[in-house]
Amino acid sequence: MKERFKEYLYNVAVSGQKGALASTLRFTLLIFSYLYWACLELVIFLFRARVLPRYKPEVKVISVGNITMGGTGKTPFEEYLIKRFFISKKVALISRGYNSDELNLLQYNLPGIKILSGKDRARLIKRAIKYFKPDLIVLDDGFQQWRVSRDINIVLIDATCPFSNQRLTPRGLLREPVGHLRRADIFVLTKAGLGQVNLPRLKALLKRIKPEAPVVEAEHMPSCLYEPLKDKNLSFKEVRGRKVLGFCAIGSPSSFRATLSSLGAEVSGFVNFIDHYQYKNGDVDSLINKARTAKVKALITTEKDWMRLDANMVFRLSREFKFYVLKIKIEILKGEERLDEYISGISGG
Repeated sequence: MKERFKEYLYNVAVSGQKGALASTLRFTLLIFSYLYWACLELVIFLFRARVLPRYKPEVKVISVGNITMGGTGKTPFEEYLIKRFFISKKVALISRGYNSDELNLLQYNLPGIKILSGKDRARLIKRAIKYFKPDLIVLDDGFQQWRVSRDINIVLIDATCPFSNQRLTPRGLLREPVGHLRRADIFVLTKAGLGQVNLPRLKALLKRIKPEAPVVEAEHMPSCLYEPLKDKNLSFKEVRGRKVLGFCAIGSPSSFRATLSSLGAEVSGFVNFIDHYQYKNGDVDSLINKARTAKVKALITTEKDWMRLDANMVFRLSREFKFYVLKIKIEILKGEERLDEYISGISGG
């Protein structure tokens, strides 16, 4: 019930849900958006006026964040960033912690880093420095972390849908007005291949907001298929020309579906749940029934969704069909030299 209500509100705010009730709710959400904006501007003013204190850690801090709610690809970019630049350093990643699937995935793929999660990010950084003595802090989802000073603000923008309906939450998906992007040091345009049609206008806008900030184009590239039951990586030929059912609970399900099609799979069925949905046994029953009806050979989901399936669910999905997890990686398409220059400056590389 809670997930359905969230989905309904999302459709009302962003997707243009029809009806008198939806119109009334949109007006109500718009009022709350203005209240949110007023509170946001007050908080920013108080920090800039030094009425509210800001903590400056004694180690370098790189923030990876965004200006919208969900779907920009922070998790794979953070993995790329750490593997590419800091694999030989002691890294602590500090997160709000409300999306445990993302943190579990990062810890699975980066077992050498320390991950601390909680509401008070400044306190967590102090704890990390005291007990782990990291060379560097990566502040997950840190663009709106007013209490912590950062050395570099990296902001990710989904090129396929940069700013949703361009309205502040809860009427839209913006956490801040677009003009606040002037605080960013580096822009990373994710899904740049899929969103190529939007790039000229988006890059022109960013140049007006922050002319000196490098603009990096990146794409989520499929890496391989992973079969959890056999703990084995496989090539994409396993699904090429075969009927599959895809399912996910991520911020941009259309991108995942498009990726499956690009691999040559025949997507005979696709089920998307609300972002960060916690799967239940009934959902697995429903997926299996849909797979039977569509006569598919395999079910495929994302790495994040795999993290939200327990062992019994994975076994049930694998018993009658092949069950695969699509692994992805970030690939820089343009601007890698500028990114190297910025990051090397902070890491001493």
